[in-house]
Amino acid sequence: MRYLVLGLTATLLCCTAAFADSFDFAGGHVVTHRGGFQSLPMGTDNLDRKNKMTCLSDKGCSLVIQTQVNDAGEDDVVCTEVDGVAAAPPCTITGGGWATATFQGAPALAKGVHTIQTHITVNEVAGSNIAGFQLVYTMYEHQ
Repeated sequence: MRYLVLGLTATLLCCTAAFADSFDFAGGHVVTHRGGFQSLPMGTDNLDRKNKMTCLSDKGCSLVIQTQVNDAGEDDVVCTEVDGVAAAPPCTITGGGWATATFQGAPALAKGVHTIQTHITVNEVAGSNIAGFQLVYTMYEHQ
């Protein structure tokens, strides 16, 4: 019974429509995106919309980026860009495993509005299917 419940839960999580949420906390802001199964053609596809996050501190901010793409193709590439530049460390090749996770950042953002977006580049001619994804952008204000 436990395996049936776990299987149904995993299916629901993987097959749900895209979801976005954001919230503030003392000294920062979080934006989360989740999505389910997607069939992607060869080329570059955005996993989320362009996100605007505002650094309010005169001392600047640090941005922590966590991504997970489930069941992507072997040579697909996941990239998160901050203000049009790849975050550090740069893009990650998925390797065809069940879950490709990244932990990236932009440690020295100036006060002001910044744009963050994650995309996947599919390199297989036949395209690629992903089982789902989750993106978490957390901005911390320097004190």
